[in-house]
Amino acid sequence: MGWVAAVGITLIDGAPQLLFSAIIATAPDGDRIAKEPYHVAAGWDGLTRVKPHPDPAAAVAQGRKTQERMASKAIADIVAELKAKELKVAVGAVLATRGLQSYTLEEALSHHAHVHVAEGMSVRDAVRYALKANGIPLRECDQKSLYVEGAKALKLAEARLKRKLTELRGTAKPWTQDQKLCALAAWLALSRV
Repeated sequence: MGWVAAVGITLIDGAPQLLFSAIIATAPDGDRIAKEPYHVAAGWDGLTRVKPHPDPAAAVAQGRKTQERMASKAIADIVAELKAKELKVAVGAVLATRGLQSYTLEEALSHHAHVHVAEGMSVRDAVRYALKANGIPLRECDQKSLYVEGAKALKLAEARLKRKLTELRGTAKPWTQDQKLCALAAWLALSRV
């Protein structure tokens, strides 16, 4: 909540080379409505029940709009930075989940577990919006099957693929599972352009 990992790669002779690794903020510091609009709307502060927002739909709409605006600006900044280096963004990838994709607001706010799913979907939607707003083609990648799909598409054993992703790190910090999955999604998307 409040951020998303972003990794940029290029392919040189089919091999990935890291261009950047960043954390994109989707909410300003201290802005709970942007950071966790569904939690605010449903009346959750962490695991503590608090008074729900008086207009849950307005809180969610406000938070999501801020997420979209911040993600769009961050993507525009990345595009500008790469353009200054005479590089062009060919495609963007978003890690999708197999969770429920069609929650109504009432369903999303009905259970704390649903609130968390809705928060994740909201940030992914903000990235989708940002890519579209910046004219970047989008590829969706299933997060749960990404390693299997990547190994098959890239013709690498899964263990070798994971080693290559670990080695891709270079000096990037952090380089956690989030960044590795982003790098693999980018690599897979680029290989299909």
